[in-house]
Amino acid sequence: MITGPRARWLALLPLFLATACGAGRWEVAHEDFRGTVAGHPEGTFFADEQVDQLLATLDSVLALPETVKSFRRQGQRYLQGFRWALGKGLVTQEQSRRVGERLEDLKADHPRHDKMIDEQRRLLVLTPGQVAQNIVGTDTDGVRFALEEYRGNIVVLIFSGEWCGPCREEYPYQREMLERYEGENVVLLGVNSDDELETAREAKERERLHYRTWWDGGTNGPISTAWDVWAWPSTFILDAEGVIRFLDRRAEGMSEAVDQLLDETRADGSQEDGFSNAAYRAIDAFSADEVRERGRARGQADRSGRRRAGQEPEPARPGADSAVTLTGSRHRWNRGPPRASGPPAETRRGGPPIRFAGQSPAAASY
Repeated sequence: MITGPRARWLALLPLFLATACGAGRWEVAHEDFRGTVAGHPEGTFFADEQVDQLLATLDSVLALPETVKSFRRQGQRYLQGFRWALGKGLVTQEQSRRVGERLEDLKADHPRHDKMIDEQRRLLVLTPGQVAQNIVGTDTDGVRFALEEYRGNIVVLIFSGEWCGPCREEYPYQREMLERYEGENVVLLGVNSDDELETAREAKERERLHYRTWWDGGTNGPISTAWDVWAWPSTFILDAEGVIRFLDRRAEGMSEAVDQLLDETRADGSQEDGFSNAAYRAIDAFSADEVRERGRARGQADRSGRRRAGQEPEPARPGADSAVTLTGSRHRWNRGPPRASGPPAETRRGGPPIRFAGQSPAAASY
């Protein structure tokens, strides 16, 4: 029998591992917002009254004396909880505008913490109903590819790692999905967070996870940082137009979400300006002109992708600046070609998102 300090350390080890793999929520303060979104049907728009209640709750918790005393830490926890609540449904353009305006007011009230508030506002584009930001990075075979290359497919984006026990538990469900959706316009893509590339390669081969995966070089990699992933595994399920529709589905829940999107696609055979009727339902708060504008923007993005792949000549652009590339550790932004060391990745907006008030086009398109 093990006793003493060693026994206490071993008793705490499962807790540490569970938290690292995502069983814990890193103290995100979401309980105050839970009642407003409890029971809300996933994949549907919030009522204005729900968004009003979430904003009122945010105001009340940010005014608490303990929050004011330690706004950098406590304020961020509540803003993360607010984002968690918004992730339980879809927001309309008008609701997004109101949320953005409130965050701008918050910056004026707390100018010392404007950068933290700006970061929380930027991360709101990761909520359902928003067009997913693009990912450009290197896969486990050393080949560079982009998320937006898979437009037209339902995409299951999986943030995982061999180091993470709950991630490994998902492998059988991922293999089942590869078989189940063979021949369908459904794609699994991964973002691997193992420290060593060879670990990721060996796991993919051993577990027969034959889907394409970016290697992010660790849990603080540039892709997981840009997507605000701090719990593993994490999943984002995108519809054929690149709109985030479901978050953090696991096990059979991933297939249920994909089946729902496939049913929408099969029920709507017609296309207009590159968008299906299902997409109109997903963003029914937008006008038809806005949806068509998204279709034109997506066509421009597709042409840019073909140019990068050498399938279409690049037009002359005098004075064009180099791409903004994410490399290295968290929050390091480099302009110009990626560094040779580490897995470079670049994130750009895959299409015009809903911009939250006060967010400049530059801030919304990396």
